[in-house]
Amino acid sequence: MKKILLFLIGTCLFAQSHSVTLSWTNAVGNATGTTTTIYKLAGACPSTPPTSITGSGFTLLTSGLTGTSYVDTAVSATLSYCYFGVTTIGTTTSGLSNDAGATVPGSFPPQMFSAVAN
Repeated sequence: MKKILLFLIGTCLFAQSHSVTLSWTNAVGNATGTTTTIYKLAGACPSTPPTSITGSGFTLLTSGLTGTSYVDTAVSATLSYCYFGVTTIGTTTSGLSNDAGATVPGSFPPQMFSAVAN
């Protein structure tokens, strides 16, 4: 008599994490005391970049960054995000940077496996 074993792995979803990596170059180099603040908009970048934070729809993502990169892990599959930054040296703050958009890829479908034992 043959025994048939069938395993279906498809109802178990494995969490797939997503992120958006942002990087920039400070126009003044990395002068002592240089920090960057990043703002985020859930959705595609507007056709005209904002000229002011107020009323732009962007919210503060993070501030006080001393490096030139940041990984945003608070993103979801298939959604778009838009970012811009502001650099501060001492008490002087730059204008708004250009905006940069990213669309997070979708999740992959669950895998289906089967096995037959003789």
